[in-house]
Amino acid sequence: TIYEDAHIFAANLHKSGHALMNAVEPILFDLAKNDRKSTVRANAIGRLAGYNKNEYKDLFVASLKDSSYSVAGAALEGLVKLDSAAGLAEAKKQMSQKVKGRLAQAVFGTLVEYGSEADFDYVSNQYASLPLSQAKFQATMSFATLLGKVKDTEKVKKGVDLIVKFREAIPHQFRIQTDGPINGMILSGLMAAKEAAGLKEQADYIKSQLPK
Repeated sequence: TIYEDAHIFAANLHKSGHALMNAVEPILFDLAKNDRKSTVRANAIGRLAGYNKNEYKDLFVASLKDSSYSVAGAALEGLVKLDSAAGLAEAKKQMSQKVKGRLAQAVFGTLVEYGSEADFDYVSNQYASLPLSQAKFQATMSFATLLGKVKDTEKVKKGVDLIVKFREAIPHQFRIQTDGPINGMILSGLMAAKEAAGLKEQADYIKSQLPK
């Protein structure tokens, strides 16, 4: 369809000039609001988010109610770019709902970046529920970012245990790719941050979970 062709065209806009971006912008807006396919609506919203225009805030807020998790997730990501406080507030509303897919990822990402220790239980449960996958590997760095904000030692220990449990579940043939980032970047980085904050008990616990 003409809408799908426009979306394909828009996907290559980074290779084009501002004139083309301006020309396709109203088409993306129409796609985001009216296309029958949720994948097209979601991708159009994602492209519109790249324009970083406050005029699309109402569209993003309205699209959070879309029945498609992909559309709602793209909308939350777009809202966070424009207004992190509003995005965080919307993410917190989703905490009491059953969310999946891109929306779940967007809620998780928003809470770890802009949330606080108060969001630990939700985020840790979401992280624990992720299956052994590349997605969980990618989420591990974000989860550690939230742990860096947590002052409660028992919560930090629980979070570190979840990361270690994931590390140990990774098949040995893949450890050469994962052990370095998990031990060297994520856990060691978190340990250094806790040491710098004077949280010795937490730092010592993280150290105890690193390879000797």
